[in-house]
Amino acid sequence: MTDKDLIKQLQGFPLAWHWIRNSSQVHCDRPLIDALAYPSEQQLSLKQLISRLEAEQITYLQRAIFDSQNQQQTLELNLIFNIKGKRYIGQVLIWREQINQVNGSIEFILPLLSKAEERELIQEHLSAELIPAVICNQNDTIIWLNQAACTSLQQTSYQLLASKVVHSDADENGKVKHYIKSLGGQRVPLDARLKSIHTNAPKRRFTLYQLVAELAPQQQQVWNSEAKFAQQLALAQKKLSRQETLIVFALKLEHQNEEASLRLKQLLLGNLKKLNQAISIGFLGKGAISGFLSAPKKLQLIQQRLNQAITQLLKPNDQASLGAMQSQMGVSVMGIDASNSQQAINHAQKAMINAEPKPLDQLAQQASFFDSRLNQARDKLNQSAIPKNSKPSNKGDLYIDLSD
Repeated sequence: MTDKDLIKQLQGFPLAWHWIRNSSQVHCDRPLIDALAYPSEQQLSLKQLISRLEAEQITYLQRAIFDSQNQQQTLELNLIFNIKGKRYIGQVLIWREQINQVNGSIEFILPLLSKAEERELIQEHLSAELIPAVICNQNDTIIWLNQAACTSLQQTSYQLLASKVVHSDADENGKVKHYIKSLGGQRVPLDARLKSIHTNAPKRRFTLYQLVAELAPQQQQVWNSEAKFAQQLALAQKKLSRQETLIVFALKLEHQNEEASLRLKQLLLGNLKKLNQAISIGFLGKGAISGFLSAPKKLQLIQQRLNQAITQLLKPNDQASLGAMQSQMGVSVMGIDASNSQQAINHAQKAMINAEPKPLDQLAQQASFFDSRLNQARDKLNQSAIPKNSKPSNKGDLYIDLSD
C-alpha cells in the first residue's frame, strides 16, 4: 500500500482501540491492525502497538494514558509511527469511559521526512542543533521541529507536529506575521525568519522557520561571590527535568597583569550576552571562574553542550589582546559526583587543579571530569572517533547514560 493509498483509506476514518489496565492486549479495529502492518494478527499486544512508535514518543503516550484517568475530556496528541520503514504522523484521541480502561482512535494524517532527509536538511540549513527551528512541507504543515523549538514555543512536539503554520495579514510595517494553529485549536505565535529549502528529490520543497526570539541576546546571571553562585546553582537544580543534569565547570585563566585580567573579564561578559544557551557564571577569585548550564543526561550531549558553550564564552574579539594563555578547566556533573551545589563547585575546582594546562582553543575538549566513570566514558568516546580497521565498538559503549 502506497503513502497515498494509506492516507486516502484512513483519512477521516477513526480507527478505534481500547486498552484495559493490567492487560497486555489492545483491542483494535481490523483496519487499524492492517494499517500498522500486522495483517496476519487477529489481536495486538500492547508491545506490538508501542513497537510502531519512535522511542521518545512512548513517553508521551504513557503520560496521556495516565492523564486520561483523571479527566473527562478527550485528550488529543500526535505520535510518530514507523510502518514498513516509513514514518507517519498520527493524530491520536484518548478518552476514558470506564475506570481502568482507556479508549482511543488513531488517524494517520501525513508521511514525515525520512531520517536521511532530516539529517540532510538540518546539516545544510542549521548552523547548530540548539537554534530553535521548524520545517514545513508545501502545505505549511509542520513535519519536523527540534527540542529547542518546543522549549521556545512552550509546547511539546506531539502538540505541534502536523499543525498548520498560518500567514496572517501584514502589519503596519509591511511585515507578514505567522502563527501555528495546532490540531487542538490553539494559536501559538511564531516570531521567525523563514526561507525556502529543497532536497535533490523533485518537487520536495520545504520552508524552514528559525525562531527569532530565542536568537536574541538573553539576560544572563553573573555573580561575584561563591555563596550567591552556589545558591543560584541549587535553585537551577530544582527546576531541571528528569532527563536533564547540570554541568558545573571551573576555569583558571592565567594572565600577565591586572590590565589583562580586566580585558579578559570584559571579554567574558561580552560573550556571555551573545550565547544562544543559558549559562550562569561566577567570578570567584583572581583568574578563577565557575559556571553552570543544563544538558541532557548523555555524555555525548554533555560534551557537545560544554564544548559549544566554552568555545563561545572564550571566543576572542581581538586575538592579540589576550596573548598566549595556558589555562586549566575542570568539570563536575550534578547527580553523579555531587549531592549539593557547594560540593559540585568544590569537585569542579578540584578537577581543575588536577587538570593539565591547555591552550584556550583546546580547553573544552580537554576538560577534566571529577568522576572517574565520566573520564573513562569520555576516553572511550574520544577513541571511537579515531578511524580503525577493526569493527567499531557498540554505540552503547561510547557514552554513559547518567539516568541509570
